[in-house]
Amino acid sequence: MTTDAGGTTAINGGSVTTTGTQTYNDAVTLSAATSLTTTNNAITFANSINASGNALTMSTGTGNITATNATNNFASVAVSSANNVSLRDANAIVLDTSNISGTLGVQTAGAITQTGAVTVGGTTTLNAGSTNDITLNNVANNFNAVAITSGRDVTLVDANALTMDASSVRTLSARTLSNNLTLGGTITATGTGAGTSITLAAAQNFLNTGNFNLTPGVGSRWLVYSTSPLSDTRGANLLAAYDFKQYNTVFGGPILGSNDGFIYSLAPTITATLSGSASKVYDGTTTAAISGLTLGQSGAIDGDTVNLTALTSATYDNKNVGVNKTVTSNTISVTSASNGAKPVYGYQVSGSAASGNVGTITQRAITVTAATDTKTYDGNTSSVGAPTVTSGSIVAGDTGSFSQAFDNRNAGTGKTLTATGSVNDGNSGNNYAVTFVADNTGVINQRAISITANPGQNKIVGTVDPVFTYTVGGLGLVGGDTLTGVLARAPGETVGGYAFNLGTLDAGTNYIITFNTDNFSILASPTSPNNGGNAPRDVAGLGSLLTQLDTPMQHLAVLNVAAPGAGNEVGDDAEACQEIENKRLNNPNTSVIFNFGIHLPAGVKPECASL
Repeated sequence: MTTDAGGTTAINGGSVTTTGTQTYNDAVTLSAATSLTTTNNAITFANSINASGNALTMSTGTGNITATNATNNFASVAVSSANNVSLRDANAIVLDTSNISGTLGVQTAGAITQTGAVTVGGTTTLNAGSTNDITLNNVANNFNAVAITSGRDVTLVDANALTMDASSVRTLSARTLSNNLTLGGTITATGTGAGTSITLAAAQNFLNTGNFNLTPGVGSRWLVYSTSPLSDTRGANLLAAYDFKQYNTVFGGPILGSNDGFIYSLAPTITATLSGSASKVYDGTTTAAISGLTLGQSGAIDGDTVNLTALTSATYDNKNVGVNKTVTSNTISVTSASNGAKPVYGYQVSGSAASGNVGTITQRAITVTAATDTKTYDGNTSSVGAPTVTSGSIVAGDTGSFSQAFDNRNAGTGKTLTATGSVNDGNSGNNYAVTFVADNTGVINQRAISITANPGQNKIVGTVDPVFTYTVGGLGLVGGDTLTGVLARAPGETVGGYAFNLGTLDAGTNYIITFNTDNFSILASPTSPNNGGNAPRDVAGLGSLLTQLDTPMQHLAVLNVAAPGAGNEVGDDAEACQEIENKRLNNPNTSVIFNFGIHLPAGVKPECASL
């Protein structure tokens, strides 16, 4: 379809659809929203078009759209499909949802904005003039390459990769939401004064393989955002021109540097390390000397130099003796960073301090000496003496737990006392190397005991001695110790008293014995009855009894006394019986047993039976 030149084509809205080209050689006016469609053929406006504020939608498939008359007055233009599109507007233009497989060129005398996402397979060239803004910030935009021939303040957002070709603006902010941003030509900005006139923000890498320049206005700056300098190609010109680098900052974050700079989302981390060695003798603290330590670091990138706080102190992981102990520095932070003379911001330190297994704490040497001690033999080696530290010292907070013992339990002089024990240091005493020194002046005195022969021991003359008994006194025997041997007595087997002696009785060298003696008695044997004679006392055995009662000893007298015999009469012999009674009364140690029921021999007077 082709219209003649010189006329006017008025389209009252609706759709104009052709299979062939649509060429409008006359002026076209729209009185309502209009849709122009061809089947893979061009739509060309050779003259002007006035949309009168109405939306225009065009679709040409693989065909081109050309509307470049300087007096065009579009309101809103949407290109459903087309190859190459060229639009010009004497005023502002609004781009609605468009899908262009080739190039897009838009020239206006007013602002260029959008209400829908624009997809362009080729290069987009925009020219709004130096006094008009270009704002294409739909997050679904998908440009390939964009060149700004002229524009005031330009904002571009691309959902994918974007190439910024040579452009001239007052300010420019171009940003990709994913993928790379490539600088395809020099960008010149005229914006002046404090602020940023050129901002290029790549979601991934910034690529400047052509070594193009960024030229901000006087007093202004450029900023290039990306993820990491290690993946960028910045170009020698920009590397020479930049003034600072800043890490750990995303688009829109606060900027610390001045003038032109590279901004990276990467947050490089410095790992501070300790090398060298720190060694000391155990002192109960965790303080480590720093004279032998060196503070190092790793993690700087892109040729940067990172300065850390100075090493001023260090501590061991604990106070105890050991090797390869972890030593940790004072708090470490980044004080500054630079790349040559250019400042760098955003480095961080992993953790708050440097550390390394460079510590050694050796045992503290002390000497513990046993004290002299004297005691009485008690059957064990214990000593009440207290060993003392005679060399070195125990640190504050630790306590010594030492004791001592004799080398053996036996009595003697010059005995060896040996100290043992450890220090209560929270480490089973292993923080100390203890040397024990013995004392050789110990004394164990003999234990004093007494042995007393039990009184009243006797036998009848002519019989065998009994086993002699005794009592142990004094300090007594120590549990487990016993006496050996037996008591003995003075020799003799006739009636009388015989002193006891120790005989073979012995307690050993650990005892000193005091012996308390007594007498052993040999008693007369009772005589046989005698019916004749003039000595009835002797017949009954009383004569020898009287003799024994003269001695103040313990005696046992057995008097066989029975009822009076036939023909016996009370006579002068009653005096003899009384004499026996008197003897007994004068010697309380004598016991007299009267055996009644035996018939008295002839001549024993019945008066004796009354005793």
